Amino acid sequence: MASQSGGDGTWDSVVRPSPLRAGLRVATLSGVLIAAVAGLSAPVLPPARAGAALEPTEALRSEALAPSPQALRSAPVAAAGFRPDPAAWRDASIRPSVTTVSARERAWVQAEAERIDAGITLVAEVRGRSITTYAAPSDDARTLRSFDNPRPSGAPLVFRALSAPTDGWVEVQLPIRPNGSTGWIKAEDVLFTKNPYRLELDLAQHQLVVFRGQAEIIRADVALGTGETPTPVGEYYITELLRPPNPNGLYGTYAYGLSGYSPTLTSFNGGPGLIGIHGTNEPHLLGTNVSHGCIRVHNQVITEMAGLLPLGTPVSIRADGTADPSAVR
Repeated sequence: MASQSGGDGTWDSVVRPSPLRAGLRVATLSGVLIAAVAGLSAPVLPPARAGAALEPTEALRSEALAPSPQALRSAPVAAAGFRPDPAAWRDASIRPSVTTVSARERAWVQAEAERIDAGITLVAEVRGRSITTYAAPSDDARTLRSFDNPRPSGAPLVFRALSAPTDGWVEVQLPIRPNGSTGWIKAEDVLFTKNPYRLELDLAQHQLVVFRGQAEIIRADVALGTGETPTPVGEYYITELLRPPNPNGLYGTYAYGLSGYSPTLTSFNGGPGLIGIHGTNEPHLLGTNVSHGCIRVHNQVITEMAGLLPLGTPVSIRADGTADPSAVR
């Protein structure tokens, strides 16, 4: 279970790169997701691949500044209404302008976004310092709320797109209560990326499965919430990745924040009752119901996941493990 305060030291906000940004960012975190966080002075990289050392070499740090061939194989959809120059992918600070966008370029983006294969999710990363969400795809529609970018954790603000952009708008899932809330944002305000990863969680079997496209790549036992503080069924997505100060502590080596909230706790440890996926120092409890709603996995598993899964990855939680066919669009 995530919180706004408490904790036992400095937490790193580790941002997984999308194909549009190959370098990792580490941000100053202040009181977000399970523990209070102090500032950082050096970047932190998650493992480049499963089994890689947690502390990267200087070679890995420098190589991370340029897109890897593997990252480029997951082709970006592009900034809304713009086909970016590949040079822009190499520096997260470079943002292509959308002030002069041709109809042809907008048509290209629309066509690319619509070519979403089975098991692929469209992730929308906010371009500016904030974004407003609407109840319908219109400037005249009721505004739902505004979100600051980056998030309080320092992670970039991302949404899970529920459809391809149409007529300058895209429907997205919102990381707010009630769980499963949706809204509309202007397509020109975000960068789109195709994400081939997804997670499916079977509460009955206490198992988590990670897919890349249609291929299963990780299967692991998990610990879940108790009857009083259950892990909520529903469709969510990953909003941030954090590294606890003590890898041997309660939250293990890494923790993902999700877009969902506890159905029974309106606050936890000073926070809003956010649900997360994190490691554990009690692996003997995997397969049981012992948490406040968070999903606990073995430290080796969460470390492997941290080296793979970008922000915006969808997470489907089902009582019997049967995923909603419409959940991944």
